[in-house]
Amino acid sequence: LKLAATKTFQNEKALKHQDLALIHRQVLLVLRQIEHMVAQSSSVHANDLVSHDTDILPSEIWGCAAPWLTPEDFARLCHSSLSLILRREQRRMWQYYCHAEGYAQRVDALDLNHMDWTGPEVNWHRCFQLNRLTKIAPHAFAYVRVGDEDLRIPATCEDGNDSRASATQAWLLDHGWRQRSALSTVLWQMLEPCDVPHRFRELIAGRPGMLMRRARFFQKSSAASALVEWPVGRYPSGEWCWRMPPHTPEDAAAAENWEDSPSVRSGPHPWGRGYGWLVELTLPDEHREQMGIPCNAAPQPRWVHIGRRTLAGKITLGDLCKGIKEHIGAMGFDTGLDVLPAVPDSWLADEKATSVSLLLTDLRWTQGERLVLKESLVLAHLRLLHQTEPLDPSKTLERAVLFQRDTVRPLAKPWRSRLHSALLAMQIAAPRKASHAQGFSTPEAEKLMDELSTSSGDYTNGGSSPSASVCCRSNSPVSGPYGSSWARDADEIQVCSLPPEDEGRWIDAAQDRSAPERQLPHSRRLILASSGARQFEFHPQRPDTILAGRKDGVVAVINQEADTTTHMLEVDSYPILGLSWLHTNPQWAVCGVSQSGTTSLISYDESRPGNMENVRLEPFAHLSSLSVNCTDEYFMTSGFCTDLGLYDIVTGRRLNTFRGMHQNFINILRFSHRSPHLFATASFDHTCKVWDLRQPLQPSKPVKLFKTDTLNVMCTFSPDDRRILCSGVDSCLQQFTLAREDDAAGTRYPLPTTNSATNYRRAMYLTSGALVATASTNESLLRVCTAAHPHHHLGHVDFRGTLLSRQHFSEVCGRSMRASRGTGSVSRNMVTSPSSAEEYVQSLRCHPLDPDALGVLLSTSDPRPESYIAMLRLGNPDAVT
Repeated sequence: LKLAATKTFQNEKALKHQDLALIHRQVLLVLRQIEHMVAQSSSVHANDLVSHDTDILPSEIWGCAAPWLTPEDFARLCHSSLSLILRREQRRMWQYYCHAEGYAQRVDALDLNHMDWTGPEVNWHRCFQLNRLTKIAPHAFAYVRVGDEDLRIPATCEDGNDSRASATQAWLLDHGWRQRSALSTVLWQMLEPCDVPHRFRELIAGRPGMLMRRARFFQKSSAASALVEWPVGRYPSGEWCWRMPPHTPEDAAAAENWEDSPSVRSGPHPWGRGYGWLVELTLPDEHREQMGIPCNAAPQPRWVHIGRRTLAGKITLGDLCKGIKEHIGAMGFDTGLDVLPAVPDSWLADEKATSVSLLLTDLRWTQGERLVLKESLVLAHLRLLHQTEPLDPSKTLERAVLFQRDTVRPLAKPWRSRLHSALLAMQIAAPRKASHAQGFSTPEAEKLMDELSTSSGDYTNGGSSPSASVCCRSNSPVSGPYGSSWARDADEIQVCSLPPEDEGRWIDAAQDRSAPERQLPHSRRLILASSGARQFEFHPQRPDTILAGRKDGVVAVINQEADTTTHMLEVDSYPILGLSWLHTNPQWAVCGVSQSGTTSLISYDESRPGNMENVRLEPFAHLSSLSVNCTDEYFMTSGFCTDLGLYDIVTGRRLNTFRGMHQNFINILRFSHRSPHLFATASFDHTCKVWDLRQPLQPSKPVKLFKTDTLNVMCTFSPDDRRILCSGVDSCLQQFTLAREDDAAGTRYPLPTTNSATNYRRAMYLTSGALVATASTNESLLRVCTAAHPHHHLGHVDFRGTLLSRQHFSEVCGRSMRASRGTGSVSRNMVTSPSSAEEYVQSLRCHPLDPDALGVLLSTSDPRPESYIAMLRLGNPDAVT
């Protein structure tokens, strides 16, 4: 506490003198009382020494003391005095420790409008204790969303083990699937006592799905895969009333059935899609006013289970319309109206879809979609596409209920370290008072809390650009024994140049064309285990894991912090060009091989280092890239052809091949981050096209068409999917806005040109969306620019000599050992100069969890090229993350 008090008042100018003196007196009083308590006999009760009103330690002090107190220290402090810290302050502190240790994480993007009650409060002390016990013996973990918190639920090796029941149960347990009882038993211990039952639902990219059949447990961190659902009341019969289907015990029992197919069971979705589709019916706000429905009387979103007795793959659009029609009366519409699908971007009836169109193969449906309903006039003959009733020949227009598919998933905020999340959780749990004088300790801390509480990750939405110095400043104003820092080893290179004092000076330097290019402060190190890599991808939930595809057709899982290869699989003999992790299944990925077109689903078991599993899929000729959508239901392939392939991850089958989508080769295909149906293609025909799988794909009718100055090497969506970045040849790097209709030309990045037709450029948004990293094949530089227009060039990182120095050292050491065995001496002629070849950046990926980190695939241009992945962190190497 003395150390905390010292750090609290480092910058006394930030506080008013009278407030500072008051807090000083409170701290000194409590410190004297603690010293007196320690000196007293243990028989003296703490309540006799500390009063309840004026001598309780202020809550503002705990926010500053938290980084300096370990959980053990805080537990001993609470045990020594029952009244020193209020109960609510104790709950907040244990919540902080759970966040700091990674036992819980506050949810930034909530989609819980269907929930009336989010359940009992979390017992944070018990949550910490149960997770702390996992350090004694090996455990597996499941991540469950309870209200606005993602909790880590530990389980021992024998919890939920039913592997002896059948071979199927043994396979499921071997791949992390356990009985729900293993999850429910521990969860009840983490919650305050409650007699209300609960159910577990699948959580898919922020949206609820079907009832969960089994719980998934892993030894490492993963995204929350389950959502706790609570009832909204009771029926007169005594049965519990649920907001989402199934509503009866019979329907709940039927939902346990699953598609027992060998091809399905061997993949990441072992029971297929099951029976029916879960949809949410809702009304647009403007349409409620037209219908005359008051805001306080508007019907709540209604969840419907379509075709609960039919396999999801066999349900048609006609079945969907009939299922919706049964519920339009509850949504405020006339029950006699027909239900028809609308075009995605306008309230016009879709003339291309028919009642026999399959939701899965024809319309590419996803689980848990939101359907927006609206009453509108439609052409009478369109009813023939979906209805069999006779038409009135005197009517050309009829009223009908149209529905649009809203498939956009919630926007997740940028990643924050555990320390930042914990501080934010404490701030939300106890909002700051109007006076900031008794709030946080320093102006930097105040600024941090303001940024954490208001940041949404959108730094490019036409507003003021963020501070450019984000890449060289420490992200945390508080450093202590309980914080974390960027791990460095002896093999890491540190480049520590002083950053500008403020954003204006940095931008002014960037605008000065006569000034030399700025070397950005950074730290970097080679991952030696990545030798021979051709492509790589960061794991979306595990910061230390990389999936690397090598030139010899081998796929490897690499622990980049330990610089070791944990798992390896030989897929083919040709280079691996396509790699993509699954988002909701952390142990699964998709890989594709260049020449042969081999496409496979691969998985690894983190508890058993070594080999990986491989599920072969239908090959795609001339493959160059692949991408998985955000719900892990589909992935698509492109290659050195004009075709695209659409695959169903659940069944492992190719659903469709779209022919002639461009006039030249399609080098890259990328799905958006939030929409499971939106994807973009970058082609050598000088165009980048955006497509929507909800619509029929026609080469001449993309959703968006962007013409670029050169052929396109790469395209990528911004983290919020509002913009798309197209990189081409040499200095061609253009950014387009998806929401604007008049953004045909986009904006161009001011990059230097080399006038080379083979200088192929790559570019990626950093995770925060505020910065763009770009590199080309004829340079050893990686440049960083602001994503907001006018795209200021902030500086570069030079990789010249990184690989060649290591290669030269290895060659000299090898010759020296051979010479010493022959003559006992080393000739000076043997120490030759490095090759004239230079490094270049062959590929780059931004870290999905750290806004200042990225990976760079370095390669040499000599006849026998070497390639390694380099980890790069922008900013001061000594900064705390």
